[in-house]
This record gives sequence, C-alpha cells and structure tokens, in this order.
Amino acid sequence: MATDIGSDLKRALLGRAVSMLGNGMQSIALPLMFLKLTDSLSASGTLFAFMQCPAVLLAPWLGLKLESLNKKHCMVALDIAQAGLHGLLLILVLNHAELWLMASLLAVSAVLSQAFNISTSVLLSELSNEANRQRMNGLKGIVDNGVALTAPLLGTLVYTGLGFEAIVLLNIVSFGLSGLMECFIKLEEKPADIQQIDRNYRELIFRSA
Repeated sequence: MATDIGSDLKRALLGRAVSMLGNGMQSIALPLMFLKLTDSLSASGTLFAFMQCPAVLLAPWLGLKLESLNKKHCMVALDIAQAGLHGLLLILVLNHAELWLMASLLAVSAVLSQAFNISTSVLLSELSNEANRQRMNGLKGIVDNGVALTAPLLGTLVYTGLGFEAIVLLNIVSFGLSGLMECFIKLEEKPADIQQIDRNYRELIFRSA
C-alpha cells in the first residue's frame, strides 16, 4: 500500500509520525514530572489542563487561518518554531524554573501542535488524489495509531531512565528531522475541478478538528 501513494505523501506521513512521536512521549512524561515536582494530583492536573485549554479553544480559529496558507511551509515553520521553543524549555528545565513558566511555554507548544496536526491533515489531502486517497487515509490511521501505542511506552521508559530533560532533547531532534523531511515535499497545482473536490474534503477535516 505504501508504494502506491508517492514519495511526497510518504515524506508528509513520516514527518507527521516523527513529530507526533516526540509530542506523544512528552505528553505522557509531563504529568509524571508535574506530579513529582508538586506532589499533588490536583496541582499537576490543573497545570496540565491549563496547558491544553488554549489549543482546544483556538482549534476552530486555527483551521480558518490555515486555510489560505501553504501547508508545507506551515508545517516546516511550525516544526522550526517547536524546536526553538523546546530549546528554551530545556534551558528552563535545567535551571529549575518555576512550573507556571514552563506550563505557559508548553501551552504555546500545544497550540503549535494543534496547528501542525491541522496543516498535516490538509497537506495530505492536497498531495493525494481520488485514486490513492483511500490508501493514504489507511496509512494515516496506521501511523497515528502506531504513534499512539508506542509513544506512551517510550516516553515512560525514557523519563524513568533518563529524566524529563532527555524527553525534551528527543523532542527537539524529532521536530528538526520532521521539518527537514517536509522541506523536500513538492506541491503541484491541480486542475480547478480537482481543487474543488479537495476543498470539500478539507472542510470535513476542519469541521472534525
């Protein structure tokens, strides 16, 4: 199935997988770190909810704003921004900064992750066509489910063995690799009738985001 979708779709899927894997590992390690530092389930839960709220609230607005932008450029820019943001996070962690400061930085990261997920989903639709879209959706489901299964296990193992600093460092590397792969994606202009089909497909994506 993977051989039929084209090299650009493979790069987009692989970039999505690498970026999501780093984020997934961090998502499982964050509550553990908060619980360790606060020694309070309520406090760690409040911090984690604070981090996720902006991304949830801004999701519809992000979909509208990203509609008119080049999704490949968005993905590369978001990966670069995430790598820089996590570089700053690593400095904060190493210097034992206040938790609210780290949580605020991670709230921004969650918004960027939401924008990345939307951009990736739409880019996959732009790179695909009616002939290979079903195959692409199947592979996307396999990639997403694979990351969802492996990221918590890897995140727990890395956090337990090496600490949260290693998780952040791996995230920086994953964002860098993801952005590098996405730089080689080629977008070609499609005929008007195909663009209309793609727009209808993207509207379904935005409504479900």
